[in-house]
Amino acid sequence: MVRIITQKRIDAIYSTWGSLPLSYEIDKFHTWVTRDHLLRRRLVSAAGIGRGDRLLDMACGFGHNVPLILEKAKPSQLTCLDASEAMLKRCRSRAPPGTAFVQSHTSKMPFKNNSFGAIFCTYGFTVFQDAEGAMKEAKRCLKPGGRLAIMDVKPFSGAASILNPLWVFYNKAWLSDIERDIPGLMRKHFTRVKTDEFFPGCAYITVGVKK
Repeated sequence: MVRIITQKRIDAIYSTWGSLPLSYEIDKFHTWVTRDHLLRRRLVSAAGIGRGDRLLDMACGFGHNVPLILEKAKPSQLTCLDASEAMLKRCRSRAPPGTAFVQSHTSKMPFKNNSFGAIFCTYGFTVFQDAEGAMKEAKRCLKPGGRLAIMDVKPFSGAASILNPLWVFYNKAWLSDIERDIPGLMRKHFTRVKTDEFFPGCAYITVGVKK
């Protein structure tokens, strides 16, 4: 499904956020308070990285995944992709030598077919203007048997669902449509899909394998 919000608006908001002086520090504090880094570690482990795999962090943002991926993946080659040059600049300043950086939208990535052994995406598919297009691109760029590992958020479940009006409103401020069924989209394009939910059902990791 293609969203009505324009790509230009999405790019402008995330480029502005990436350029603000304290944005990285605020984002890092948020990941600590929410224990977000623990889920990111689970995400990296769930991808089943093979020795020497070429890896892609899709919509890498500030690069919070980079040290976690390289911790598991040495001596793999990591590429970080984001549409925002400001985000890439922040990511580049914290990544080790040998990390590649590409500025591109996820709907048309500049990689050959079957390029990567695993692709990671954190809080991206609920923001992408064309989530299905990005899913197809990820599949195209993965080798057969490669895994797409996604971490994102959705509405609360159970008794905590009383918080959903506020939770949905908060995420919409970041242009994030958390009511999208990303695991369902994964099942449409990938096999052996496994989805685990965390907290009161509002966060999840879903991993699929390319045939």
